[in-house]
Amino acid sequence: TEVGRQRSLHLGKVLGSHLVRCHSSPLTRCMQTMQYVQQGAGIEVDIVEKRLLGDPGVFVVDADLAGQTWSTIPVEQINDNLCSNIVEPLKGLARGRQATNVAIQKILSEVQSTPGVHLYCSHDSIVGPICSHLMSEVLSVSEWPRYLEGVLLWREGSEVRFHFRNTVRSFLDLS
Repeated sequence: TEVGRQRSLHLGKVLGSHLVRCHSSPLTRCMQTMQYVQQGAGIEVDIVEKRLLGDPGVFVVDADLAGQTWSTIPVEQINDNLCSNIVEPLKGLARGRQATNVAIQKILSEVQSTPGVHLYCSHDSIVGPICSHLMSEVLSVSEWPRYLEGVLLWREGSEVRFHFRNTVRSFLDLS
C-alpha cells in the first residue's frame, strides 16, 4: 500500500548508513518492503532471501500438513499452540519454543561477523509467536507486532537481550 511504502522509506531513512544487510521472507510483500527500506536508506545493501522467515517459515516443518492445519483449525487455536509451550505441536507445525530458539540462534550467528544493523522482514504469524516466547507469555493475535514494528535482538556478554515495545530483558532459553 502507499502507507506501507512511505513507512518503509521512512524506516530506511532513519537507519541510513547503519543498515548493513536486509534479510527477508521470499514472499513478494516482504521483498518489496526491504527494497523500499533500502531506497529510503539511500544505500545499496544485500537483500538476502530467507525461507526461515516465510515460505514456509521457522514454525512449519511440513508445508502440506501445515496448510491442512491452517485450513481446518481456527487461527486462535493455532496461535495458542505456536505461542505456548504445548508439548504436542499441531500437524505440520513445529514446537513454538524450539522454533523460536532456532530462529534466534540463526539470526545471531548470521550477524555476529558483520557489525551494524541487520534488518529481518517476516510475517505476523512468525514474529508474533517469537515475541510470545521472548516475553514468556501467550500474546493474542491483536497483541502481535504491527507492520514494521520491530523486535531488537543483541548479545550482551553471554546473554541474548531483546527489546519489544516497553520491555527490555534477557531471553533465557537458547537450548
